[in-house]
Amino acid sequence: MAAGKYTIDVTAAGPVVLRGTASTSGLMPVITLLGRHDKDPDPELVFDKIGGKFFLSEVWLPGKDGCLLLGANESHEHAVVGGSAPKK
Repeated sequence: MAAGKYTIDVTAAGPVVLRGTASTSGLMPVITLLGRHDKDPDPELVFDKIGGKFFLSEVWLPGKDGCLLLGANESHEHAVVGGSAPKK
């Protein structure tokens, strides 16, 4: 999906829902939940950078466990958006 503003909903028993404009939305299945290790009050998105492209791999919402959405098999870097200490 193209870069832009999206709302993210983590459903109780299903996929993560991304909503942008009327023509940009998607569902991403959750591979597993990730245990929370901090009390960060800000949402955080983690992208895997593979071959110059960015893929949403983790979603962390305040007060909830994280959701792993992508398990990259190849070597990759992370880009973090949001949270208390983002790094790009």
